[in-house]
Amino acid sequence: MATCSYLVQTAGTTTTLSLVGSASYVNCGQLHDYLKVMEQREGKTDLLVDFRRCTAVDSTILGILSGCALKLAKKTPACRVSFANIDGRVLEVVKNLGLHHIIEIASTPVPAASEAPGALNTGMCSTACMLDAHNALIHTHPDNENKFHDVVEALRAQL
Repeated sequence: MATCSYLVQTAGTTTTLSLVGSASYVNCGQLHDYLKVMEQREGKTDLLVDFRRCTAVDSTILGILSGCALKLAKKTPACRVSFANIDGRVLEVVKNLGLHHIIEIASTPVPAASEAPGALNTGMCSTACMLDAHNALIHTHPDNENKFHDVVEALRAQL
């Protein structure tokens, strides 16, 4: 089973989320819940996702993050999601899915958190969470409809 740690730290108006390991639907249940609460916070809240120690991500994780970006952008004042320390295959997938149109890709490395971050518990996300994540990807970029249509239909059938 793929393992990942999700480390979070908030400083001022920015929450930093560090992905450590292979982030996927089998270990992102708590991440989804955490981001839902973060999206509802009053005031400005930006999310910086640090991929420095991330070895892989799947479409569910990217969908959760794109859904968060879409919701934060609608807040007043508008908030944003940024990806930092991302390269290689993970960056290629992010661009292939069009996430770079709604999520800022930091061009310079961002230093690791200076304080000890808190860790989220891991566990499989629900079918409803996976469905929301893939619908968010479809809303992120029109080309994603063809890529995830069958996945969305299969997930709907499970509900």
